[in-house]
Amino acid sequence: MSQKQKSLKCQGDGNDEGTRFACIAFVEFSRLLHLFGCPCCSKSAWVDWWSCCRRFGFYQSEKGKAWFSYLSHAQKEVKQVIWPTRQETVQMTLIVFVVVILMSIFLWLVDMFFLWAVQILTGQGG
Repeated sequence: MSQKQKSLKCQGDGNDEGTRFACIAFVEFSRLLHLFGCPCCSKSAWVDWWSCCRRFGFYQSEKGKAWFSYLSHAQKEVKQVIWPTRQETVQMTLIVFVVVILMSIFLWLVDMFFLWAVQILTGQGG
């Protein structure tokens, strides 16, 4: 392995030769395309390839595998959810609005009662 290849390290655990080879292949392939003037392989495209390589290395690490496993399980759970229909959503929203308005009127009346009671008890009311 050359000094140049040794300096290219992925974010994996470092022991997986397949991951290291894939990273080096990604980087070298993008450099080759850039060398021959591929319009899609500018400096930013090379950075994108390197970013892809690092993601691939992260995916191969233990933390990466656990993280992607968590995401796949979360996606399966979301698919199992029974989402409400549009009609149910509209009905529940209207019920919430009505309850909020009724509670605000009730609390306003309770507040007015306590205001009246305090005014009577303190002798400020007429």
